[in-house]
Amino acid sequence: MQQSFPVMYDSTTYNVDLISLINSSQKFKELIDPFINDLNQMKELHLEILCKQFTKRDIDNFLKICQKLPTDVQNSEMEEICKIAKMFKAEAIYEK
Repeated sequence: MQQSFPVMYDSTTYNVDLISLINSSQKFKELIDPFINDLNQMKELHLEILCKQFTKRDIDNFLKICQKLPTDVQNSEMEEICKIAKMFKAEAIYEK
């Protein structure tokens, strides 16, 4: 299984640790489960976030939170991070 998984948002590609994203996001887990055992198909997959209501910074910080990486989230950005967490069904992140 590949370690890095491409997540695309507003013409930017973020390479995210696949296992971290599966563990953090119930929605992503639901989407990826049918392909998880097919290595060839997994190499071709990516996730594209089509809505454009968030800033790239918020998406980047959310994906860093999923991977337990350091972030610089400001208090004023917490509402948007929570909306992204809800969209991804990332309840543990939303609750924090």
